[in-house]
Amino acid sequence: MKDKILMSTSVLVLTISSAKAALEVNVYGILKTSIISASQEVTSFGKNTHTAITHVAEVDTSSAANQKYSKKRRTSFQTQQTRIGVLLKANTKLSGRFEVDFADFNQSTHATGNQTRIRIASIDYKITDQLQLTTGQKWLTFMGVAPYMNNLVQAGYYSGRTAFIGQEATLKYTTEKFNFYATVLAKGKNLTDTQTQTELGSLPGATLRVDYKSSYGVIGAAIIASKMETDALKTNTSNTFEDSNSYAYKIFTKLNIGGFDIRGEFFQGQNTEDLALLALGGSAYDEVTGTNVKTWGGFTSIAYKFNPTHTLYSGLGYAVNDDALGRNLSLADNKMARLGYEYHFNDGVKVFFESTQYETKRVVNNAYKSYDANVAELGLLWFFK
Repeated sequence: MKDKILMSTSVLVLTISSAKAALEVNVYGILKTSIISASQEVTSFGKNTHTAITHVAEVDTSSAANQKYSKKRRTSFQTQQTRIGVLLKANTKLSGRFEVDFADFNQSTHATGNQTRIRIASIDYKITDQLQLTTGQKWLTFMGVAPYMNNLVQAGYYSGRTAFIGQEATLKYTTEKFNFYATVLAKGKNLTDTQTQTELGSLPGATLRVDYKSSYGVIGAAIIASKMETDALKTNTSNTFEDSNSYAYKIFTKLNIGGFDIRGEFFQGQNTEDLALLALGGSAYDEVTGTNVKTWGGFTSIAYKFNPTHTLYSGLGYAVNDDALGRNLSLADNKMARLGYEYHFNDGVKVFFESTQYETKRVVNNAYKSYDANVAELGLLWFFK
């Protein structure tokens, strides 16, 4: 038995060694630890935790105790935005990437949690010097750019940025001045144990995008669209549901002018939540009433690195669900203003302080009501590779 175990172990070691010899393997990631203080109850994508704060929670006025709780300052320590990934390269044509993080929106502090999320699992194949195929779970081609900030999971969503991670297949054609993208993709995401309108039918979603490249950076435009076959849902017992169309389009830029890192996006769309774009909560088609939801917004961020040690940055963001009151949506709009400072050490380590002001307009008791909160975060990040 001992000989068999030794032989099996030897074979396993030889197999791993051979695979490693055949592959170029690079490990990368971000270790992040921080302390966050919010002036009242806030929300991370609908969960009232500090995992990745997106907007302000509704103040519960149903009792004096609940109102006091909602408006009380709160502070937490966080490590959930830590992530790690592996880059694999077989040869000049074939490569891949696998990445996970530890964000769990259902746990406030996550000190001993066991949540692991697969963020990226993708394969790149270089067909020619100019044409590349990428397939798997990845950043959506529609994304474009991200704002400069250190709330890495919130990352500008619900305040002007659109398109998260999804499953798609993308062809990218590169020239000296342009990048052209054509993508077919899964229509949103489905976290249930059965098929929904995101999977019914034979047509996937589609994205087209073009980037113009210059010595200053990139200016781009993109469009994403899909048809949701809600007519075929099992819940359509009244036979009154109609299929819906979900789409969005945007312009975006990332420039470096005179040492200033400038980024921005402006988007408009319909039923964007059905595409899992994270534009703003509630922006989904209502098959019962046949109601579409229009959403629009944008962001801008500016960062300036005075020297290798000091960086100052700021940002603004805004997202709107049109006629939220008439459509009985919880969220009407969300505004965000950010100011931050970074002190950089060697080897990819930095200390940062980031102050963010949120103002969230909600529909409460058939009327609009606005809530505001300030969130301050002091943290340490180590980018390693």
